[in-house]
Amino acid sequence: MTLPAALTDPERVNEAIERAKRSAAERKVPLTVERLAACLQVEPADIREAVRQAKAGRGGRSSRRRAGEALKEVCAECRAVLMEQGLARSSSPVLPMFGLKVHFGYTDRPEEDGVPSVRFEGEDAIME
Repeated sequence: MTLPAALTDPERVNEAIERAKRSAAERKVPLTVERLAACLQVEPADIREAVRQAKAGRGGRSSRRRAGEALKEVCAECRAVLMEQGLARSSSPVLPMFGLKVHFGYTDRPEEDGVPSVRFEGEDAIME
């Protein structure tokens, strides 16, 4: 996938990151990938693709690699801020469970070994 030019220019990416951080601070809301995408005038999916390419080491030119690394770092910061804010301000167990599932493989469903078994208790007491 070809990335929009805004995501391959490290100077433009860094400026957009600073604008997104200022905007979030002014509005007293967490920094999000969506706000960053708005500042870069791209779709959030494009940012996720740039981060995926940066993680895979497909940065190409050094300037493109720098832009990808900056996006990777700010996306990690966005996730951390959202998780921390959710944990600090929520009395619901949903966000902590989501974090456990996404980052630590937690599951709240029993593992299925195939066919469920049926167990009868007190079978000996049944009259024939």
